[in-house]
Amino acid sequence: MGSHLKPGRTRFAWELARYVIAWTVVVAAVVGLFWLLQEVLPEVVADETTTTTAPAPETTTTVAPAPTTTTTLPVVRPPGEVTVLVLNSTLRIGLAARVAADLNDLGYVVEQPDNARPIRQFTTILHAEGYGLEALELAETAFEDEAIVGVDTEDRTSDEVNVVVVLGSSYDS
Repeated sequence: MGSHLKPGRTRFAWELARYVIAWTVVVAAVVGLFWLLQEVLPEVVADETTTTTAPAPETTTTVAPAPTTTTTLPVVRPPGEVTVLVLNSTLRIGLAARVAADLNDLGYVVEQPDNARPIRQFTTILHAEGYGLEALELAETAFEDEAIVGVDTEDRTSDEVNVVVVLGSSYDS
């Protein structure tokens, strides 16, 4: 009649081999199905669903020229038209006088330098209304953009003083 396997290791190995072969066949079938869907079927489906349509009739469209707009940017006043007050809010003696002399050399109209309290960490450039571009120009040329620029909310500017520079302790001369 037929031969039967004895229980034990041989039977376990045979059962394990059967399961591995069965799972290999299932995985191969799934991979083959995905390959078939990606490689073969798109071409078949595309060939069957292609429809031809009549070309659209030619039309001519005339576009009106866009209106031109001109934007005029405000001109930055030259340094000779900007009055600057330099205040020292550090513990370094004579710092405001040195910076005021440097700004004078750059062509700014400089008021008598003074001290300011409280001590600030960062240099601040405060400007009167309408002098924002000049304050930014001053920050770029004299302070290499190391200063904080803003509208004067401390009432330090006036009709005679357009820009106030308050030197902070982080200023490196």
